[in-house]
Amino acid sequence: MLAFLATLPDEFTIYQGIRRNEFEARSKMQQREWSDTYDAWVERPCFHYSAQDCFDAAKAKGRPINPLYLIGAARVGCFLCVLICRVHSSLRVIPAMEAGIFDHVWTTAELNT
Repeated sequence: MLAFLATLPDEFTIYQGIRRNEFEARSKMQQREWSDTYDAWVERPCFHYSAQDCFDAAKAKGRPINPLYLIGAARVGCFLCVLICRVHSSLRVIPAMEAGIFDHVWTTAELNT
């Protein structure tokens, strides 16, 4: 990802779905800040939201929530991302893992239904 970002000619902003109350380290972040790692601005539009605020905002806009929540996932984070490069110590088996959901490559259409 960093190699790709380095090819972008203009200043840009990276948007993250991080909420400050998820972890202590995140509570020390800012809603908008410069990242030397990305050489870009990082904006966190949901930074002051609670988890319920996020679900309510999606519902109000008619947006579906991630289907993993519907089958019991307490949170959906980086362990699903193709860019993950290490196993986070907080990971545990969730129902979606036990159900073998990750044996299936989900299409955008499936995630949006």
